[in-house]
Amino acid sequence: MAFYNRHGGFGDQDDDDRPQQSAAGTFKIPDKDFYRKNFSTFGTVCTYLQQRIFNQSKRHKDLRFLQPHFSSLSSIVTPYGNPLNAAEGICSHFLRRGFTKPNKILFNCATWSADSRWLVLGTQTGDLALWEGEALKVYKVIPIPAHKEFFDDGSGRIKESIPITAMTLKRFGNDLVTGDQRGLIQYCDETFKYILVIKDAHAGAVRGLDFSPLDSKLASCSDDGKIHLWPVGRDQPERVLSGHQNDVKCLHWHPHRSLLATGSRDCTLKLWDPRQAACVSSVLGHKKQVNCCEWNNNGLWLASGSMDGSVKIYDLRVMREMEVWRGHNSEVCSLAWHPVHESLLLSGGYNGSLVYWLANSSQAPHSVIADAHRQSVDLIRWHPSGHLVASASHDCIVKFWSREPPGSALSAGQEAPLENPALFGFGPLPASDPTIIPSRSNMPPPAATGAGADASGGGRHQGEGGWQGGRGGGGGRGGDRTGNQRKRGRD
Repeated sequence: MAFYNRHGGFGDQDDDDRPQQSAAGTFKIPDKDFYRKNFSTFGTVCTYLQQRIFNQSKRHKDLRFLQPHFSSLSSIVTPYGNPLNAAEGICSHFLRRGFTKPNKILFNCATWSADSRWLVLGTQTGDLALWEGEALKVYKVIPIPAHKEFFDDGSGRIKESIPITAMTLKRFGNDLVTGDQRGLIQYCDETFKYILVIKDAHAGAVRGLDFSPLDSKLASCSDDGKIHLWPVGRDQPERVLSGHQNDVKCLHWHPHRSLLATGSRDCTLKLWDPRQAACVSSVLGHKKQVNCCEWNNNGLWLASGSMDGSVKIYDLRVMREMEVWRGHNSEVCSLAWHPVHESLLLSGGYNGSLVYWLANSSQAPHSVIADAHRQSVDLIRWHPSGHLVASASHDCIVKFWSREPPGSALSAGQEAPLENPALFGFGPLPASDPTIIPSRSNMPPPAATGAGADASGGGRHQGEGGWQGGRGGGGGRGGDRTGNQRKRGRD
C-alpha cells in the first residue's frame, strides 16, 4: 500500500504499517506515529513577547489570565511568562507515549540536549536512544562501544551489553558523560563519539554523575559507597569522599556553590565540601533508603525521596526540614523541580503515580496522576522551558505530559468514574488517612451551618474539594474519591 510519507513523496513504509486481516484479504493500516504533529513552543513564545509590551511590570494585576474555554488556547504563554502562579507549570495533560522498536528497552537515565531539541536516554542494553523534542518520538538508537563487551576472536560480535546507569550534560557545553553498571565512565561529544574512557572508575555501578557550577569538576557516586571528584578531561580522581556506610544511590551538585548532596542506602543524606573533601552535615531524616535528591534552582532547598514513601524538603539556611510530604502509596523513585517555578516539585512513585507538590503551601498534594504508568516511574525530566515533562517507567515506556488546555475535561469535572479503583494499587490514599491530612495550621476553616452554607456549598465552592474533602460544599470534585484516574486537588 502506497501513501504519502513524511519525506514528501509516495512510497512503501513497511515499518510504519500494521497488517490487518479481514474477509476481503490482508491490508495495511498506517501507524498512528506516522501522522504525528510537532509540539513546539514557538506560538507561546510569540504570544509572551507580544503581551510583554503591554505589561509594564510583573505585578499580579498586570498579568493576563486565561478563561476556561478552548478559545483561550491562542493566549497561552510559556511558564516564565507568569512566574507568580506556579500552578500554571503543572503538566497533567497526557500528550504521547512511545517505546523503542522492534524490542522494548528499559531506560535508566536521561537528559535534555543543550539546544533542548533532543531527549537522550540511557538504556539497559548500553545504547543511547534519541527522542525528538518536538515530534515526541524516538529518532534512532545509537550503540555505544564503550558500554559493550566483545569477544576476543576479533569478529566484532557483542558478548554482553552493559547497562548505562547514569548520565549528565555539561552546563555550558555539549559534552555528555555516561556511566555504566561495571563502573566505567565515558566522555562523548555532541555527535556521541567518545572523547575519553575511564575504565574501573568505580568498583560498582555508577549511580550518579553531575558537573560543578562552572564545569571544572565532575562528581560521581557508585554502589561501592564512594564519591569521586574528577578534573574534567582527566582519568584520575582528584579526591575521594568516603563516609556512607552503604551504596550511594543519588548525587547532585549545588547550582551556585561548592556543595554536594548525596543520598545512600544507609538512610542518610550528606552534604559535602568538595574543596576540603569533608562532610559538612549528615541528615537522618528518612527511615529507609534515599532514592533521589535534587537541589532547587534557588540554591536554598534540597528535596529528597525515599523508600519510606515520603518526600522531604530541607532549608539550607536553617539546616532543618521545611516540608514533609506523604502522598505516595509506595516508595518514591524519582523527583524533579520545575525549571521555572521554584516552588513546584514533581515526584514519581513505585506504583506508577505522578504527584505534584507546592512548597510553602500545604502538606497535601496539589495534583495527582494516579495511573500515569503501570510500573515504577524510574526517571522524570523537565524540558528546560518548563512546558513539557517526560517520565519513563519500568515497563519500557516513555510518556510526555503538557499543561492542561483551557476548558479541558479534567478542569471541568467530566471524568468518568472507574469500576475498580484498587486496580494495580493505584490511586491516592483516602482522605481519612492520617498520613496525608494537613497539619492543624493548614486545615481549611470549618464550613458554616444553615441555609447560607448550603447555598455557598452548591455555588462557588462546588467542585473545589481537595484531598481532605470538598470545602464548604460536601465533597466537591475529588473530595473523598479513590478512583484509578487522574485527580487534581486544591491546597
